Amino acid sequence: MIPWKEIVEYLEQGALSPGKDILDWMNESTENKKIFDEIVDIWKLTGELPTHFSPDESLAWETISSRVNKHPHRELIHWLSRVAAVFIAVALGFALHTAIDYLKPVSTVEVVSPMGQKSRVILPDGSIVTLNGGTSLKYPSRLKKSVVDMELSGEAYFEVKSNSSRDFIVNAATLSIKVTGTEFNIKSYSDDSDIEVALKEGSIVLINGEKNVAMLKPNEAASFDRLNGRLDIEIKDIDVISAWKNDELVFDNTPFSEVAKYLERYYGVNIELDPILGNSHNFTFKIKTESMREVLRLINYLTPISYTVDGKNVVINKQN
Repeated sequence: MIPWKEIVEYLEQGALSPGKDILDWMNESTENKKIFDEIVDIWKLTGELPTHFSPDESLAWETISSRVNKHPHRELIHWLSRVAAVFIAVALGFALHTAIDYLKPVSTVEVVSPMGQKSRVILPDGSIVTLNGGTSLKYPSRLKKSVVDMELSGEAYFEVKSNSSRDFIVNAATLSIKVTGTEFNIKSYSDDSDIEVALKEGSIVLINGEKNVAMLKPNEAASFDRLNGRLDIEIKDIDVISAWKNDELVFDNTPFSEVAKYLERYYGVNIELDPILGNSHNFTFKIKTESMREVLRLINYLTPISYTVDGKNVVINKQN
């Protein structure tokens, strides 16, 4: 019996040599070896098509015709019938392989990026998602043709491949973001009062429940209040908002309390901030790939503070 499953896997994976099951079957007879060689030849002339079998008919006929001329007339009918049988068998094998894969249950994949780390996810359709520290993303193992639903908690930058026939939806707490082909940043940490969405290019629709709240244009950033549903939209520099994915820290008139919260996620530490400092100082600065101690020294230069670092615990107080 021809080991179709193993042969299909061998052809799809592009392995350098067949596996043991195939080799054992080939060694049983020279006929098996010839059949295998013909299967490989047919695969090459039809192309590697993992999701459907659609041969290049002109190329196939050209190849078969050249082989016909090499065979004596008395062998022609036998040779063509065997090629046809193998050709049909390969097609059925690929179709069966695809059907089995399609019938597999769709599972949920969860990727978690710990505090102090970033992660990169490539979705089944080739879209790319970069996760900031303290972020989790859930998505289906196989994307449906009409709609893709995923859940985000934390911050992520999406580079979504364009597909006009598919709705790509990211659910972030009470807000859903519907997109096609686009690049955008979402920040939706559970301990933040606002959900922030910033659009780099393309277009996205913000949905709250069953209601379309707004449509964003490039360089627009939306801030959605979780409690009262208020939505504010501003023109902003999206490269600044998403600078974190390039290992940059950028703050623009940001309250000390927000800076401390951001540093916790970025460096994976716990910061105890003196309440007096929380809303009394705002910071505007940009640095790249600095250690946490260097950032604290910079903050101390901008406003006098005292701080202690004990492993992953940081205490910041107002300097007396």
